[in-house]
Amino acid sequence: VYGRAIRYVGQRWQEGRLGIGDEHRLSAKARDVVTAAIVGLAPAAHRPSLAFATLGDERHELGLLAGAFIAASLGHRLVYFGAGMPARALAVDVASARAA
Repeated sequence: VYGRAIRYVGQRWQEGRLGIGDEHRLSAKARDVVTAAIVGLAPAAHRPSLAFATLGDERHELGLLAGAFIAASLGHRLVYFGAGMPARALAVDVASARAA
């Protein structure tokens, strides 16, 4: 449902029919829904931890959240850094967290 809504809002934003605030509000709601779903999943002991982040100036994280949800649903423990991580810091933090 949110995928279609996000595409709809994105298209209307490109056409100038909706503002950036509309896109941000829908994205925030989708983020809340996916995050709540992830919290309800229990990691399996035999699965490795996986790190999720976008690099640098990339602020769009819905695809990242979708990947994290899939990994969590498969039993992986998540180390979620979110959007906009500097590459060097991410490398250090992923190693520190012992995540793939």
